[in-house]
Amino acid sequence: MTWTNPQNVRDLLGVDIDTADDEILEEFIEIAQDYVKQYIQIRVIDGSLSGNIDGSNTTFTTQYCFFANVTGNTFISTLDFTVYGWTDSDNPFTRVQLTVQNFDSLRGKIVLATAPKSDTYEAITIDYSYYTKAIDWRLLSLATAWKAAEIWVKREEFLVPETWIMGSKRIIQRQPWKYFEIEFNRVMDKLRALPMDKVAYAKLVFRPRGTAEPEVDTAAAEAMKTETDVEAYTEE
Repeated sequence: MTWTNPQNVRDLLGVDIDTADDEILEEFIEIAQDYVKQYIQIRVIDGSLSGNIDGSNTTFTTQYCFFANVTGNTFISTLDFTVYGWTDSDNPFTRVQLTVQNFDSLRGKIVLATAPKSDTYEAITIDYSYYTKAIDWRLLSLATAWKAAEIWVKREEFLVPETWIMGSKRIIQRQPWKYFEIEFNRVMDKLRALPMDKVAYAKLVFRPRGTAEPEVDTAAAEAMKTETDVEAYTEE
């Protein structure tokens, strides 16, 4: 599952399926999602978990709440994080993956299937990502579409140098992908402008807007389509 779809990207590009087919756009959407993740998520490796390792306690707490989705869909699952038990807290090669029975991504709570014992594990850690801002899935969908459109323009349509010389003439080509890059950055600014709170995050996790369509101002979109036409001029 992805945050946007090929038709949303084509709508921004102003092209039909014969010009930009689903296969190539799906590839670019995956790249765009990875790009967007770097803006809205913070990765934690070997993050400490608070909780007693005494053979009876199974509940542990992360340093940061608001678990992030890293698998490219709109919900949080155990595929988005991994919990480890360390038999030697100073040696990462001794860590083994532990089974998670339940979790609360809003509060950063982890419930293990089996209570770890102190004579077996010296530390319990987690690898995960978390959000620091409220996520609007409609804007996230739009940002992903803008980035995928930018990649398509760069890789499929304008595979010529920005400037080249033919005899006494110098040909300069504009960079239409810049407009898509600007729009992407504008949407990302909005995505990161809102502080994360538990109410907003709860809506994100339990009532995701996975099928939302991007909203684009018609006049602005038409103007952008016009601007993205290739223009060249010559200089004597």
